[in-house]
Formats: sequence, C-alpha cells, structure tokens
Amino acid sequence: MQRLCKLFKKSDKTKKFALEDELDQLEIETERLRQSLAAERSKNLDLHTHLENEREAQSGYRMQAIQENEKFKTLQMIQKHRQDKVRELEKQIEANKKHMEAFEKLAANCGTVFDSKILKQFLKDEESQREKYRMKMMNARKMLQKAQEKEEGDQKAWSLCEVCAFQFADTEEQAPRVLACGHTVCQSCVFKLAAQTPGEIKCPFDRVSSNWSDQEKDFYLQKNLTLLHM
Repeated sequence: MQRLCKLFKKSDKTKKFALEDELDQLEIETERLRQSLAAERSKNLDLHTHLENEREAQSGYRMQAIQENEKFKTLQMIQKHRQDKVRELEKQIEANKKHMEAFEKLAANCGTVFDSKILKQFLKDEESQREKYRMKMMNARKMLQKAQEKEEGDQKAWSLCEVCAFQFADTEEQAPRVLACGHTVCQSCVFKLAAQTPGEIKCPFDRVSSNWSDQEKDFYLQKNLTLLHM
C-alpha cells in the first residue's frame, strides 16, 4: 500500500513538472506571437503611411499636369497672336513698298524731284518693328517647343522646324532644307521665305542670304539627310 502511495505521488510530481514545462512553452509561444503581431502592426502602419505619401504625390503630379496644360494653352495663344502680328506687319510693309513705288513713278512722270527719304525711313522702321515681332514669335515658339517636349516626352529640339514648330519628315512639305548659313528649316517655310525676297532666301535667324530658283529648288537647297536619319 505504501509503495502504491509513493508510486502515485511520484506520478503526480512527474505530471506536474510536465504541465509546468508545457505552460512555460505556451507562454514562450504566446510571447512570440505577441511580438510577431506587433511587428505586423508596425509594418501595416508603415505601409499605410507610404500609401498616404503616394496619394499626396499623385495629387501633386495631377496638379502639376493641370498647370503645365494651362501653360501649354497659353503658349499656343501667344504663338497664334505673334503669328497674326507678323502677318499683319508683312502686309503693311508690302503695301508701303507699293505706295513708295507709286509715288516714285508719279514724281518721275511729273518731272519733279521726289524725296523718298521719308518713305524709306518709314519702311526701315517698319522692317525693324517686324524683326522685333519676329524675334518675339521665335522665342514664343521655343517656349512652346519646350512645353511640347516636356508634355510628350519624346520629341527633341532638333526634330522640329524652328520657324513653324512642326516636326521634320521626309515629305514634300516637311523635308528639312539646309540654308547657306547652315540653319535648317522645313521646305514649307522655305517656300514662304522665298516668296518674300525673289531670287534669294534670307535666313530667319541670322538674315544670311541663300541663292534660290523656282526652277532648281533641289539644286540650291539640299535635304538634311543626317537629321532625317537621327
């Protein structure tokens, strides 16, 4: 009987120790799970913060895109206004030239000495004014070109005609033509420049003259093949 009691007591102690060990293991596992949960919460908080930052950044980009679009529209309006001004001045200069020729013929027919200094000075002033507007228009076109490059992200400055801001192409109108001074403009702009000064073309950038003939266009102004192949 005593042996049985001792055996039961020993068995109870063994079970007690086993239960205590199991309880310790459970506490360790619980602590590990708590730490893991805290780490996950911290990670979720970081992700939430990162998401908020991304949303703010996207909102900023959206506002910037809207502002750039407004600037682009403004530049387009400026360019159109400058072009209209240049056309108007060109018409005025052409009309003044015709008036001067008419006055000189009238003076010659009347047998009087006609002093054309005033009209020549007037034409000189008008040409100077037109040159100022032309430079302003070119600056506006450059600004528009930069805005287009920034918005589209693929067009380069050398791929656009600096006069009309259209992209060069191997076509009849947009083919790049090299002037005597080395500047390149599209063929459409070449025709417009040739109409202003028959027999020659004055570069719109440095005013250097290039020979021109309506019968031998390709002979005088070669294509910029290097630019087309870039």
